[in-house]
Amino acid sequence: MIMSNKVWNYKLRGLGGVIYNFSGILLSRILNFFFFTINKGNFQKLGKGTKIYRGLVYRYPGNIQIGKNCIINKNVTMGSELNDSLLKISNNVSIAQNVKLDFTGGLIIKDNVTISENVSVFTHDHGFNPRSTPEKKELIIEENVWIGSNAIILQNVSIIKKNAIIAAGAVVTKNVEKDIVVGGNPAKLIKKIN
Repeated sequence: MIMSNKVWNYKLRGLGGVIYNFSGILLSRILNFFFFTINKGNFQKLGKGTKIYRGLVYRYPGNIQIGKNCIINKNVTMGSELNDSLLKISNNVSIAQNVKLDFTGGLIIKDNVTISENVSVFTHDHGFNPRSTPEKKELIIEENVWIGSNAIILQNVSIIKKNAIIAAGAVVTKNVEKDIVVGGNPAKLIKKIN
């Protein structure tokens, strides 16, 4: 049996660590399988080949559509303050861990979008009264957009056009044009993509 040096240093002392790591991976896969099996019927639509990992928190799952071959990683939150809002995730979308998606105003994520760790997306506003009825602000994220880790997309944004890149840590306060990189707080044009 050939073992890779990625998981074992070929010393007997390290064998315990290998066994511990593999048992953790096996347990995680079993728990993810059960989580997915239990939750997959709750969504309005769930495409073939999509993987949802445990720790997903959602509200109004009957208003959530997820396309084919998507990855929804650990500890993602999909929520809405209103029961008539829609979250539509198209095909081949990758959402990393600890992402927060607010779809109160309506959120459409098109094909091949990548959302990195700890991103927050907001689609509503309360003005100066946190107890007021939410003001809906729909957001469309077009094809091939990459949102870097720790970015924040605020409620005034109505569209992020195709092939745009949002730099890590950016705070996006206005619409993003296609084929550009934006970053900073507030996010500004860094460069155009050919």
